[in-house]
Amino acid sequence: EIERERIALKAFGVDLAKDHLDGYKYRPERNDVDLSMVKKPWDHPLLYQLGPDQVAHDETAEGWSNPEFLFEIRDGIAYMTLNRPEANNAMNDGIAAGISDACRILKGRPDIRIAVVTGNGRMFCAGGDPKSFQAAQRGAGVIGGDGAGA
Repeated sequence: EIERERIALKAFGVDLAKDHLDGYKYRPERNDVDLSMVKKPWDHPLLYQLGPDQVAHDETAEGWSNPEFLFEIRDGIAYMTLNRPEANNAMNDGIAAGISDACRILKGRPDIRIAVVTGNGRMFCAGGDPKSFQAAQRGAGVIGGDGAGA
């Protein structure tokens, strides 16, 4: 793997010496592990990466009831809206379930050729919601009520 990167860099005029990591405190192990059988994320289909093919919250677009992730289909276009403006549309279980369900529904709808993804409020998405993540960890018993490890 490292040798392959060294060759690729050489094509751009960068010549790395074999000992170029000497002198650093951290040096990765230089072993000859065959990583060719390890699947990279891009080797898996996108729908596989979204998780199991089961309903998380809503089964159909017509019966959609997820208030945190709005989903509707009009005139052959799917409209998906992150709907947590008070939290800057930070990702939580509700939005994740909505994305998963919407992708699962769209997978079975060859008539939909365009999907518009937007967010309500002043921001599209602030990223992950730490409060939601902490609540999930607390519920699983991973951390205590004060945020310290259980």
